[in-house]
Amino acid sequence: YISDTDLVITGEGKYDNSFHGKTPFGVANIAKLKNKDVLYICGDIVDPLKIYFNGYFCNKIPMIFKNHGINKIISFHSFYDKMILPNDYNKKIAVYRNNNSKLLTESLKNFFGTV
Repeated sequence: YISDTDLVITGEGKYDNSFHGKTPFGVANIAKLKNKDVLYICGDIVDPLKIYFNGYFCNKIPMIFKNHGINKIISFHSFYDKMILPNDYNKKIAVYRNNNSKLLTESLKNFFGTV
């Protein structure tokens, strides 16, 4: 299926130990072999990578992502960093459920340049 696409979109809830066998990076590696652009979307990222972002978009892709074939990254961390998230797991998941579809829609519209 990847051979027939113009853009591969993959992602996960949080980038943390993602290069150690998580599916999005397996997908990205296959896309790289097929010379396809990869858009990686995640809800959150570890702090050291936040310096690469302006809002939801990664301005300069870190080499470790490039090596796996990822050449575009969207993260929602800038939205969630402004919040105090509940400690209770179920309540925290409810916050994500209530916001992620809105954030995804907004960021993809900006990414693709549509209104």
